Amino acid sequence: MTISIYAPDSEARPDVGRLSTPRLSLAGLRIAVLDNGKANADTVMTRAAETLAARTGAVVALVVKKGPGGRSANAAIPCDADVFEQVVASADIVITGAADCGSCTAYSVYDAISFEKVGVPAVVVTTTKFEPIANRMSSDFGMPNVRTLVLPHPLGGTDRDTLWRWADAAVEQLEALFTGSPPTPDSVPITRALDQVRAIVQADGSDLELVGATDETVWLRLVIEDASCADCVMPKDILEATALRMMQVEVPAITRVDIDDPRAR
Repeated sequence: MTISIYAPDSEARPDVGRLSTPRLSLAGLRIAVLDNGKANADTVMTRAAETLAARTGAVVALVVKKGPGGRSANAAIPCDADVFEQVVASADIVITGAADCGSCTAYSVYDAISFEKVGVPAVVVTTTKFEPIANRMSSDFGMPNVRTLVLPHPLGGTDRDTLWRWADAAVEQLEALFTGSPPTPDSVPITRALDQVRAIVQADGSDLELVGATDETVWLRLVIEDASCADCVMPKDILEATALRMMQVEVPAITRVDIDDPRAR
């Protein structure tokens, strides 16, 4: 017998969502840290945000707890609506957590997905012990590839200097989560496949830029150079499907191509 349990404020069978487009660069972007109040969450996430900002030229714009009025709250609830709106208005990317228990992991993932759905990339900070739960929750909530930064366990009870060392060591990975990891597998097949797709849109006075890639997903940006011919380029959904078929010839592991299309805006 299989028993499925769903959170009362979540859809039983949510639609599968897509991660927002990775940022080409973090320079000048605003970082928000959304703290669920778990022990040492603010310490390790704020340090990670500050180190990331120093590395990339971004700025830490907001550090706030997820409860009403930005106060501490039960970690096993969604982010307060007012705080959510504040974060969306104040930041371009979000670091949230800490996902280091069962229920708080579920709602850290839930919060991250909520930001992704409004176009704000979000990274969930979890630990080695709770990474499997974070992965399962992201799938159950309809976004299987939530950006996740995995740190050693536990965060609570670990001294500040060690937490800072963990955060500093993870900053390169954190940057890659926001910008899209370097193309994998081998970048040569991806580049070769992309050149073939680019030829399609270049014939209509446009182009495609590689934003980032993981083992399964490639993010592209459509650049329309001639506004008078914007409608000449095939629609976004058809272009994505065409690009996927073409790129799978070179890199069969790719399962999705996501194109940032300015016409959608």
